[in-house]
Amino acid sequence: MLTIKFQFEGDIRRIKIDTTNLTLNQFQEKIFSFFPNLKNKRFTIGYIDSEKEIVSIVDETSFKNAIEEHSTGENQLLKIILSVGDSLQPQILLSYDNFRNSSFGKQLSTNYSNNNNNNSNNSNNSNNSNNSN
Repeated sequence: MLTIKFQFEGDIRRIKIDTTNLTLNQFQEKIFSFFPNLKNKRFTIGYIDSEKEIVSIVDETSFKNAIEEHSTGENQLLKIILSVGDSLQPQILLSYDNFRNSSFGKQLSTNYSNNNNNNSNNSNNSNNSNNSN
């Protein structure tokens, strides 16, 4: 049995499944049971590998590789990323901590802090000018 976690547009589903003779077509049917709106759309399937990279599942071989990599040892969780269209979107994988520690997250945090300080200073200056009258 392998635990599989599906992520699509912020919705996460988790199942335990016997992958012994599971084919890519059967796997896609499982996906459709969780996300029926994907049935008539072009979408991409990927997984997070042991190096924390997103790897596309494009055929039976890449599907079997994903299963094998996550069926042994301590790593018995296969994280599947689903994306409408032809490419996977790695930005959906950012955790809050990863985002906060990224250069973009730090820049946003700095800008937010500076804006709050400016607003606070403007408020204090306004109060000071009102008090001097």
